[in-house]
Amino acid sequence: MIVLVRREFKWVLVASWPLLPLLSALAGLTWIFPRYFLLTVPGFALVVALALDLAFDSIERLRGNVNAYLKASLMLLLAVSVVYPALPYALTGKMALDAGYVRPPEDPLYYFKRPGLKAPCFYHSQVKEAWAWLNERLSEGARLGTMDSRLYYVKDGDPKYFVMLDGSDAWPLYFTDDPEMMVKLLRELNVSYVYDTPAGRIPLWDDLPLTMYLGSPWLPEAYMPLPHGVAGTIYSVGVERLPVVAEGSLPVSLSCLGWRWRHGGDGLCLTTVSELEDKVLSDHPRVFVAAPTAVNLTITYLDEGLGHDDLNYYDKYTGQWFKGYGLVRKRGTGGVEKASFIVVPGLELRYVELGVHSHRDSLKVLNLTAEPLRTEGRCFFTELSNKPSLKTTPPALFVYLPLMEGGERLSAWVRSYGLNASLEVFEGVVQPWEAEWWLAHTMLARDPELPAMGKRDPSIVGWRVPLKAKFLTLAVVLWDSLNGEESLDLVVEVGDVRTFITRPLTPGLLIRRVDVEDEALVARSSTVPFSRLNVNVRLYSDLSMVENMTLAFDREVGYALVKVYDLKALTSIDPPPHPLFKAVCVAASSNSGVKVEGLTMTLRLDLKELAWRGAGLEDLRLYGYDEGWRELTPKAVWVRGSYAYVTVDSPSSGLIAITMCAKGWFTALVLLIMLTAAMLALIVEAARRLSSRVALR
Repeated sequence: MIVLVRREFKWVLVASWPLLPLLSALAGLTWIFPRYFLLTVPGFALVVALALDLAFDSIERLRGNVNAYLKASLMLLLAVSVVYPALPYALTGKMALDAGYVRPPEDPLYYFKRPGLKAPCFYHSQVKEAWAWLNERLSEGARLGTMDSRLYYVKDGDPKYFVMLDGSDAWPLYFTDDPEMMVKLLRELNVSYVYDTPAGRIPLWDDLPLTMYLGSPWLPEAYMPLPHGVAGTIYSVGVERLPVVAEGSLPVSLSCLGWRWRHGGDGLCLTTVSELEDKVLSDHPRVFVAAPTAVNLTITYLDEGLGHDDLNYYDKYTGQWFKGYGLVRKRGTGGVEKASFIVVPGLELRYVELGVHSHRDSLKVLNLTAEPLRTEGRCFFTELSNKPSLKTTPPALFVYLPLMEGGERLSAWVRSYGLNASLEVFEGVVQPWEAEWWLAHTMLARDPELPAMGKRDPSIVGWRVPLKAKFLTLAVVLWDSLNGEESLDLVVEVGDVRTFITRPLTPGLLIRRVDVEDEALVARSSTVPFSRLNVNVRLYSDLSMVENMTLAFDREVGYALVKVYDLKALTSIDPPPHPLFKAVCVAASSNSGVKVEGLTMTLRLDLKELAWRGAGLEDLRLYGYDEGWRELTPKAVWVRGSYAYVTVDSPSSGLIAITMCAKGWFTALVLLIMLTAAMLALIVEAARRLSSRVALR
C-alpha cells in the first residue's frame, strides 16, 4: 500500500525484491532457508524508510504543537522498538530459530557445577567432537549413512565414505520394517555407522522406517556427546553382545549416557548415574530389548543402598513415558539379587525401550537376560495359547495385550466346550508371582457380569479401552474342576484409529507419511487358524472411507494385522488419469509371512462432498495401481441416504484411487480468476483514494 501511494515504478521493483520470496515461502510454493532472507534485508529497510518518510511528510503539514508532539512520539516509538524487541531479537533470534532443538539443561545448577564452561563454545564443540570420532573410526571401505549435508570435515568430504539415506542407493530401505533386513541392506552397502543430526532431518527422514529402530539392539547407540545436542547421535550397525548380557539372551543394547562401566570384585559391572550425582544424566540410562513377543527380562544386581529404582517404559509412538512399570528394590544386604519383569511390546515395533532411574544410590547391574515368555497359561496377543494354567486358583489363561494408546476397541470370544468360564480385562501386566491378581489390578471389563462367576462361551465385543490405559491383561478364568486335558478356542481382536501415523510399505511404491490422512488398524489373533478374514472397519474408524473388506490369504494363519490408510494426496507416485478425489491403501502382514491372494472392499463416498466439488456419482472413476494405473470395474454400486457405496476388488498393491471427471472444474477456475481480478481492482482503487487524501492534507 505504501509503495502504491508513491506511484513510482522504481518503488514497485524495490518492494518486489523482499516480498516475492516471502510470499512464495508463505504460500508453500517453495521452501527457503531462513538465512537466505538476509539477502532481502536491504529491500525491507528501503520500504521501512519510505514509510517513515511518508509519516514525517504528513506530520510536517500539520500546524502548531501537534506537529512537534507527533514527531517526538514517533521518535520515541522508534527508539523503544530498537531497544525491544529489535535488539534482543537481533542478538538471540538466530539461536531461537535455527537451534531450537538445543534445549537448556534441566538442572538449573548445571553450569554452576562446571565453572569455566561457556555455553556457545560447549555446544559448538559437540559437532567437532562427532566429526573427530567419525574420522578415527571410519576405516577404508567403511561408509557412513546419513542425510546431513555437513560432511566436508569427515574424511575431507570424500564421497566413497558416505551413503546418503535420501539417495538411490538407500531406496530399498524405504520398503522394509524388519530390523534384521535393514541391517542386511546396510551391510551390503558397507555402512558401519548411521549418523542422525537435527540439521539432517529433512522431510524424507520421517518416511524412512529405519529411523524408528535407531537405538534398538540392531542399531545401538555408539556415540552421543550430549542429550538433545546439535551434534546428534551416531549409531552402529548390527547386534553386539555386551559383557553384562547373558549368552543365549535376546539382543539387548544400552544408551551411551547415564551408564558407567566399573571393575569390581565380581568382575565388570554396569552402574547407573543416580539423581544425587547428576540430575540430568540420571534420566538417561536406557535399556533396549528385542521383543518379537512378550519378554521375561531378568536384572541381576548387587544389593547396595536402600530404597528402589524405577523401571520406566517409553512409548515410541506417542513420545510419552509410562513411569513405574516396574521397581528394583534395594535393602542394603550386599548380596546378589534378581528382579524379573514381563515386558510387552507394541503391535509393530519389535523392541521396547526402558529407562532406569536411580533416586539415591546407583544400581550395579551384573547381568541382563531377556527371554521369550514361555510360561504355562501365559501368552502374548500374537501367539495365543489354548491351555490354561492349573497352578493358579482358580485356573486361568492370561493373554498379554500389546501396548495401547487408549481408545482402542477390544473384542474377545471364547469357546469353552461346555465349561463355565469368564472373560476379564485387568489394567496393567499381571506378573507370574501375583497369586491374587484381582486384588492387585483393577478389573475394567467382564463377561458375565458379577455376581455370576462364569458361563459357557463368554465374549466381549467392541469394548472401548480407557484413554489412560497403556497395558492390559486379558484373563480367561475357568470355574469348573479341571483334569489338565482341557483346551479352549480363543479369538482376540484389537482395532484402533492410530494417533501415530505410519505409512504403507508397498514394494517399490513410495507413499509418504504426509500423504496419509487417516490410519485404521485391525489385528486379529486366534487359536484356530484361518485363511479368510472379514474386517468391519467402520466399527473402529468413523473417518475411514472403507466400510468393510474381506481378505483371502494364501495359507492358514493364526495372526493377521491389517492397516487401512485413507490418503489425501499421492506426492511420490505418477498421478492417475483424472483429478484425485480420494485414495485408499490396505496393507496386511502376519508373523508367518503369508501373502494376500484376494482383497475385496466396500467404499463409502459422501455425495454431499461430491456435489460441493461440482461432481456427481457418474463422474467418478476407480483406478488401481499395479505397476501403473488401470481402471477398475465396480462389482456393485448402491446409494443409501447421503452416501454411495461401491464394492470393488483391489489390485495386489492394495492402492485404489477415486478420480473425478467433473465438468465444473473449468467453470470454477474461471470464477476464481474473475474473483482475484476483482479483489486486485478494489485494492488499487483503495490505494488511489488513500493517496489523494494524503495529498490533500
